[in-house]
Amino acid sequence: MLSRSVVGWFVASTLAALATAAEPALSKPIVTTRYQYFTVSGIDASALHRSLVEKGPMVNGDKAYAATEVAGGQDGSLVGGASGCRIANYQMKLDFTMRLPKLRPGVTLSPGLRSRWQAFEAFVKQHEGVHRDIWIGCAADVEQAVRAINAKSCEAAQAMATATLNQMWKQCAKKHDAFDAAQRHPLMRQPFIIAANAAPQPLSHGGARIRAARAVRARTP
Repeated sequence: MLSRSVVGWFVASTLAALATAAEPALSKPIVTTRYQYFTVSGIDASALHRSLVEKGPMVNGDKAYAATEVAGGQDGSLVGGASGCRIANYQMKLDFTMRLPKLRPGVTLSPGLRSRWQAFEAFVKQHEGVHRDIWIGCAADVEQAVRAINAKSCEAAQAMATATLNQMWKQCAKKHDAFDAAQRHPLMRQPFIIAANAAPQPLSHGGARIRAARAVRARTP
């Protein structure tokens, strides 16, 4: 599976009410990214794919080929005055954790399979990177909207900022879904996936299967 992003959010600090506040030149959201890897192994495409499904992360109850999680916060100050209340120094912080597959060191593959696997690794990483870019773009839109708020009271400004943030989740979810839908065909046309699906499946008591939905997920029956 190429996952849509898993969202974990926290408010780093409540917007504080201040009488005055300097407004520095703020840029894009502050972003950090961590990469975590799970190792897979196998002697052929089918075995390698089974390892990928078994060891991949869980996303919303489904096994996944990869996953991107974002946690974050927001900082800013409520500034009240005769003309109303605005939010100064508003900036969002996004902390990403990207979980990706990696071939276990020492695994011997044929040159052709190794090439197909490396192309698949690159495809997955690029896919998850787009999920990250979608969140960053949504957060940048929130920053722009929140900085433009000018309400009659600071309570109203706080409520407007919260509503803007909540609306961002809905808009971002649609963007993630649309991206995953568009990626379904390119994923299934990956040479590694084609090779894994072409191999005869051994009989087993359990096992795993692939289904395609908004994202391509692996689920244990």
